[in-house]
Amino acid sequence: MTGKKTIAPDIEILKGKVKRTIDEQLTLEFNSNFKKYLDKGYKDVSDLNFNELTEDKCKEILGDTKTDQNGALKPMLCKLLDKSNKKLTDKQ
Repeated sequence: MTGKKTIAPDIEILKGKVKRTIDEQLTLEFNSNFKKYLDKGYKDVSDLNFNELTEDKCKEILGDTKTDQNGALKPMLCKLLDKSNKKLTDKQ
């Protein structure tokens, strides 16, 4: 993988909310964050039934196209031409 590695900030859970214990709160927040990543299109490696993945195997299994959790393609974002930089449209 060639993407830049980023370090996520630490999340401190000092007490449970709504009469939950700290362990219950931790599990709830972990599952919530995990589901957010799945909704963004990330894949759960345990669902792929592989013990060891190499970069080549990942590309073979997942492909190069970006999809959401249901496998629908995620389109590339675009800007409106009239709101874009004029230097881009004036080039010939």
